[in-house]
Amino acid sequence: MTAGQGAAYWLGTAVASAEAIMTASAPGFLRSSLAPRDAAIPAMRAAGTSLYWVERGGLSDGASLFVMDRAGGTPIRVFESSRMSASASYGHALFAADTDGAYWMVDPSGPLSDGALYQGAEGVPPQILVSGIGRPGGVAVSGGRVVFTDMGAGSVVRVSK
Repeated sequence: MTAGQGAAYWLGTAVASAEAIMTASAPGFLRSSLAPRDAAIPAMRAAGTSLYWVERGGLSDGASLFVMDRAGGTPIRVFESSRMSASASYGHALFAADTDGAYWMVDPSGPLSDGALYQGAEGVPPQILVSGIGRPGGVAVSGGRVVFTDMGAGSVVRVSK
């Protein structure tokens, strides 16, 4: 669940067990369905006019990052990777968003410290902001900076967007 600009968003049931991304806003907080979904959504963020979420069950049991307009529309896959498994399990910690887009971390591919921090948005190809992360631990965004933890190195790092 997430909220922003007077509206709440969550994965709920639209009709007879069909899961969908739902929204409700004032006055009256009447709920409505924005987009049907058939996978678990462990994390969701509202930022500006966009709604971002991590959805489990992508490439090789990894996860995908989606975006759509907060008013509804067609969800767009921004990124998919088998290395987003931690983001799918702990999406609250490894995924952030602001009006410039979404920021997410991917796991290393094994004993190598090749985890990464990405940035992407609708219509903008994902780009790596930082590579060589040993063990992603968390990510947040504020103003012109992204802050993340590398549990492998035992560090907290701040980078410009």
